[in-house]
Amino acid sequence: MKQFAFTIIAAICLMGCSQTSETSPISQNKIVPDSTFVIEDTTITLYPDSFTYQPKQGMVPDKETAARIAESVWLPVYGEEVIYSERPYHAHLVNDSIWVVWGNFELAEDPEDMRFGGSAFIAISRKDGRILQMLHEL
Repeated sequence: MKQFAFTIIAAICLMGCSQTSETSPISQNKIVPDSTFVIEDTTITLYPDSFTYQPKQGMVPDKETAARIAESVWLPVYGEEVIYSERPYHAHLVNDSIWVVWGNFELAEDPEDMRFGGSAFIAISRKDGRILQMLHEL
């Protein structure tokens, strides 16, 4: 009897393991092609705000964090060459609620080397990190 039960359990396990990847629940999610290990899952439900952690200083507590967020949002839009040339960034907290970050724009000493244009600008909510405004001045 023990041998029969073991055989049945082993058969069930083998059937479960032999399931093809096409029918597996995991394969129903889409894997991002650049293999960054991000899976798109449409079954995720957000928790109510009462269950989530809310830091006293907000999700963006200081100017360094604001500048890192700004750079990560600017790079795919304006490109490395433009954004890295605007370092170091300026950051200022307005009304204790909005981080305003902008790129450094220095005029060249020689008028022949002068470039036209402005710098990147972004406004970020201190409380939750939302991007409120973004532009690149002309």
